[in-house]
Amino acid sequence: MTIRRRAIATAGLFAVLFTGIGGGQLIFVRHQLVSAAVSEANAGAKEIAGELAGTNGLNRTAYRQALITAGEWYVFTPSGMVIDIEGPSPELLGRLVAPTNISFTGLQSLVSGDGEQWRVFARELKGGSLALGLTGASRFKDADAVLLANAAKFGDTLEDALRVNAHSIEWAVDYAVFDQKGEVQKVFGELPLRADPAFLSELYSRRELVLDGKPYVLASRVVTDTAQRPIATVIVTKEFSAEQRAIWDQRRFNIGVATSAWLVVVSIVIVHFVRDEIRRQHIHPSLTEARKQGEGQHVEFKRSLLWNRERGHADEEPRRNVLKTIVAFLNSGGGSLFIGVDDTGQPWGLADDLQSCNGSEDTFRQRLHDFIASSIGGQFSHYIHSRIEDDPDFVGYRVCCVGVGAAPQAALLRLSNRTHFYVRSGPQTSELDIAQAVKYCRNARLQI
Repeated sequence: MTIRRRAIATAGLFAVLFTGIGGGQLIFVRHQLVSAAVSEANAGAKEIAGELAGTNGLNRTAYRQALITAGEWYVFTPSGMVIDIEGPSPELLGRLVAPTNISFTGLQSLVSGDGEQWRVFARELKGGSLALGLTGASRFKDADAVLLANAAKFGDTLEDALRVNAHSIEWAVDYAVFDQKGEVQKVFGELPLRADPAFLSELYSRRELVLDGKPYVLASRVVTDTAQRPIATVIVTKEFSAEQRAIWDQRRFNIGVATSAWLVVVSIVIVHFVRDEIRRQHIHPSLTEARKQGEGQHVEFKRSLLWNRERGHADEEPRRNVLKTIVAFLNSGGGSLFIGVDDTGQPWGLADDLQSCNGSEDTFRQRLHDFIASSIGGQFSHYIHSRIEDDPDFVGYRVCCVGVGAAPQAALLRLSNRTHFYVRSGPQTSELDIAQAVKYCRNARLQI
């Protein structure tokens, strides 16, 4: 493998490694952050479930008096009745509606599905409705007055009610705002709303979800009575936005590193491609460019392959000169040989050579490659390509263009039971003796 190929392969390997490591790191970091957030949410769910669990059912008194550290949570019964909502996203629980025994006509008393007494004020709004409630109304000197005073803060329209800040409502008052369909749009506290039990059951299995464009992790825990019967479920949510931003920052960094690595690979490939193309054009120019350059290290003109015009017949001398040049190019980094052009670049054509081939250009090319195989070696054939075309600069002449690539091993010419080693030295083809050839091969890194 050449140094160039090693460089490209090494750069490609590093790019693949950077991409793989970056992707693996991102997956690992996200897994760790999600696991940490879920663990925190699980701890909160366990804490809430512990406060709710009582000897004979839900211990609401202990639950309400407890200083719970979990951020946001939701509690509901197996039948879908909401026990408490302590979070800004009631849509987490799906479609919430008011209890069937509530009337939006003013003050009233009602009993929740689990037997808890409520004092409620409910009324219609323009575009929706509102319900406020108190449990343990006897704790207040005038529970109805508390409800009415807080209800006045919600205004007369659905838009007004949705703008109310929960901190402006007395801590003991729970409330819910409904749209015209009777579905909850805003809720705070323990009003006995109803949810779809099937939707809640599906929610238990969720670990992550997105609400209003914000990512959350979820943890749920079932509360049981002394007979191990489920009496409530707690779901704790933790917003994952900060962690998600950190993951995105890490992703952008990893993508940047991987992109940089691949850009290096592409740059190396492009640089080598451009260099190869420049070198190819230098070593294998068109005939027009070759005439401008003249004969040199990588360009040679030969009048013929077969026909010796001075002697007026075909003989071995033209063939020997062509094969010498091909061997020299193989040993000297490649080159272009144009048959049918004299040393000064003037057109000569292939007419004489074709007479010896019955006028067939295919026969001419076949004889050329047969000479190469028998005198140089078939193993070099794939480094040598030939074609016959019109002379681009002179009308009526045909030229054989022979492109010779650089061989990785020393090429030798076998003639008359002797072996010859040729190299290019500027526009000259030079023969080296054994000692010179060995030294040349070592310096040129040619296999012997």
